[in-house]
Amino acid sequence: MFMTINKFRGDGQGSLQETRPLATMPIRLWLFLTLLGTVPTLLLFAQDLLDLRGMNLISGHVWGRDFVNVWTGGHLVLEGRPDMIYALRDYVAYQRGLVGPIEPHYYSYPPTSLFLAAPFALLPYLAALALWIAGGLALFLWAARPYVREVPGFPILFAAITPAGLINVWAGHYGFLIGALWLACFARIDRRQTAAGAFAALLTIKPHLGLLLPPLLLARRKWRAIAVAALGSVAMLLASGAVFGFDLWVEYATKMSRFQASLLDHRTSFFLAMMPGTFISMRYSGVSDMAAWIPHICAGVAAAFMVWRAERKGASLTDLAFISATATFLILPYAFNYDMTVVCLGFALMLFRHWGNLPTWQRAALIGGYLSPQMTFLGWALEAPIVPAVLLAGLYAQLRLCTREPQPEGPTA
Repeated sequence: MFMTINKFRGDGQGSLQETRPLATMPIRLWLFLTLLGTVPTLLLFAQDLLDLRGMNLISGHVWGRDFVNVWTGGHLVLEGRPDMIYALRDYVAYQRGLVGPIEPHYYSYPPTSLFLAAPFALLPYLAALALWIAGGLALFLWAARPYVREVPGFPILFAAITPAGLINVWAGHYGFLIGALWLACFARIDRRQTAAGAFAALLTIKPHLGLLLPPLLLARRKWRAIAVAALGSVAMLLASGAVFGFDLWVEYATKMSRFQASLLDHRTSFFLAMMPGTFISMRYSGVSDMAAWIPHICAGVAAAFMVWRAERKGASLTDLAFISATATFLILPYAFNYDMTVVCLGFALMLFRHWGNLPTWQRAALIGGYLSPQMTFLGWALEAPIVPAVLLAGLYAQLRLCTREPQPEGPTA
């Protein structure tokens, strides 16, 4: 497969000089990298299948892992007992009554997410899980289509069959949904600001993952999108308060936030192996929190600077969508690999688009970024900050690629 690439003068003016064919990334190589990057999750699936007893696992979990929280939260809403959502002991006891004697799980999402959770409780657990995965996958592919069609030879299914996509399926999490909202927002920023703002408001069901969206909208002076996002977020908060009680917001902002922060102290917990941030990666080796925060802050500042640099240099909204997604996981201390669906897609599309014109270091950096979601397990096993270093290198490669030539307007829905 071939693409056409324009060669520009070295004077920075971007005048067209000649056109030549550019080979895209071989499909077999992509499949090999994807298989390599999903080995940890394939092993996790295999272990779960061996441990499966009905829908429960010997390890004390349930098939679909954290989706059980969505299903449990929905049941509490339908039974008129949303006040139990953040009552930790009562919630665990109620959940065990639904699915059996599993390890404690906790509902860590804001009250607005209960509107999404409630319909899934109308179905039996396994049917609800299947709908959650299939529905999230379909939404993600729909949102990814405007980006994928800019890269000839990239099959649309490849957008979701990634290291992040597979770990999201195993964990039963929000990765496809959050990724779809992020992509749908960026695809509409230029021409449909009202829709972009609405998608940005919906992103608040996992508010920390939208960290870089407000400053980017401000930098682009997208006032209507900002207004719609702000009003939509407030409307969702008021609606959830009116339906479920405003006390839930107080408990979410205080009790649940403190509880989530306390989970970071469990240094031997397996769930830390799913976190790509520098702070967690540094603590693997037993360093103090102060010593771990210093490199985390440095990495976060470097990531934020690269996003700012890309925006100032006129990067397209397509590239900003992926660059800011990568940077988010370097800035946040609390984030998980199953939410890196957009990160994976961004590296995959850059590899396909530029493969025949990439120097070796950029190929390696972009491949590392693509594999990074499940490299968190390797970093955890080796007690080394592998993923932050890989993401920084990948982000730098993205920055270099998106600022070296004139940019298109960006995806349109």
